[in-house]
Amino acid sequence: MAQAFVLVALLLAVSFIPPLLLAVRIRNAERSRREPWRAIVKAFLWGAIGAATLSILVEEWLAGSLGADPTLVGEVSLLSVVVAPIVEESAKAMGLLTIRDADPEPEDGLVYGAAAGLGFAAVENLFYVGGAFLLGGRDLALATALYRSVATVGIHAAATALSGYGIWASRFHTVQGSWLGGLVAAIGLHALYNAVAGIDAAWSVALAMVLALYAVARLLRRIRHLDERGPPSPWRLPPQAP
Repeated sequence: MAQAFVLVALLLAVSFIPPLLLAVRIRNAERSRREPWRAIVKAFLWGAIGAATLSILVEEWLAGSLGADPTLVGEVSLLSVVVAPIVEESAKAMGLLTIRDADPEPEDGLVYGAAAGLGFAAVENLFYVGGAFLLGGRDLALATALYRSVATVGIHAAATALSGYGIWASRFHTVQGSWLGGLVAAIGLHALYNAVAGIDAAWSVALAMVLALYAVARLLRRIRHLDERGPPSPWRLPPQAP
């Protein structure tokens, strides 16, 4: 009983601690007018519970409809490169629509989007690391946790941040329709990562990690840049109904 408790605690720790630490880092990339923790937690929980559950249900249904996991080219899977990015990024973005920002800035969507992506990554890590332990024992679970703590956590944060930015732009900026561009960009980045990571080669693992680290670095740099510049003049709350 005690060993089972320790095992569950370790699985939760290695799955949730890296995403939570990165969520803190991304939120603190803003030097002024940082987002309230209650809203960050709300976005994180949507990714972890709402988006993860919705994605599992939809992907299972689509997998059954498509039959065996078909391939596009060689080892590149239709389900992982096309279906999963569309379903998961759409599900994560849905929860961002419920977050109300009384003091909007362009970078807020990046922060909230990343938080939703990190919640999703935490739960996904729990499934993958737990599965690796059951199939291959401690060593495989540790290797899986180390890889996913860098690559998968980073790419989920960076991809959904693009959706968040698009949603905030369409809400508070004079340019309309930006949410669709942000979602398409998020799906594209997610699909690229899945295509690279899905190749059975040592170089693909390294390339996937480099892609994720680069995406996170660009995300942090963009948040800092927008924070230092301040909101552009057309960035405003939509008019209130009388």
